[in-house]
Order: sequence, then C-alpha cells, then structure tokens
Amino acid sequence: DIIPPAVKPFDEVQQQVTSDWNADQQRHAAESEAAKLLSALKGGQSLADAAAVAGVPVRRTPLATRGVSEGTPPELARVLFGLKQGESTMVETPDSFIVAVPVQIEVPDPKADPGGYAQLQEAVSRSIGSDLAAVLTEAVRERANPKINQENLDSIVQPQ
Repeated sequence: DIIPPAVKPFDEVQQQVTSDWNADQQRHAAESEAAKLLSALKGGQSLADAAAVAGVPVRRTPLATRGVSEGTPPELARVLFGLKQGESTMVETPDSFIVAVPVQIEVPDPKADPGGYAQLQEAVSRSIGSDLAAVLTEAVRERANPKINQENLDSIVQPQ
C-alpha cells in the first residue's frame, strides 16, 4: 500500500512539542544570559563581578594545551588559542553556553622539553608541507582548468 504523507494529529505529538518548545526556551534564555555576561566583560567588568551579578559560578580550568585538555570542551579549545590574555569569548556547547577569559598564557620553553619540541616541530613541518602541496595543486588545477575526456579514460581503463 502507498500511504500519502500526512501531519500527525496534535494529540499524538503534543508532549514532544511541549518538551521541544520548553528546551528551546531554556536554551534561548541561557544564550541571552551568556550574552549579557559577555557584554559586561567587554564593558570592563571582571569575570567574578559579572558572574556574581548573573548568579552563575566561575570555574577555573586546568591549563589547556592544544591537545585534549581535561575540563576544556572542544568547542572552547578551538577558539581559546586565538585569544589574548584577558580577552573574553562565548561558545556554544551541546548542553550550554560558556563564557571564558584566559587568565594565564604560558609560552613553552623549547629547552625544557627538547623531545616534545622536536616532535612538535616535525608535526608543524609536515602540516605546512601538506598545506603547500594542497595549495599548489589547487592553484595549478584552477589555472589549467583540466577537463576529463571520459571516453578516452574509459578506453584506457576498460579496453573494448
């Protein structure tokens, strides 16, 4: 049988609609509160003072690294290393909004961990090398604007 699409009766979906609507309103309220907190920080207020006014707790996370950092959500880690000390940001996570301010930035000393520094240097070199190869390939492709002759390709790959 072919059953045409139809809207479910509201009685069947009322509980889900109500639940989704409530969750959406809570998320919107959380976003508004986080935006107010961020605005207060950008206006010169300290995080402790702004959080006290907003009635939210302040938590200091352990020092974050570019790898996986315990206590630092990945959404925050993506923007954290682009911030200067004292600069504030707001990020959305799957279950909340986070307003963060880096209070300490440590510049690593290559002499303290020569092995780790060498590994990092090698990883960055490989990354730059593959980035350059990708950029060059794309530039050549754009400039040459190659076209594939499917008939010729098929005759080579699958001779008749």
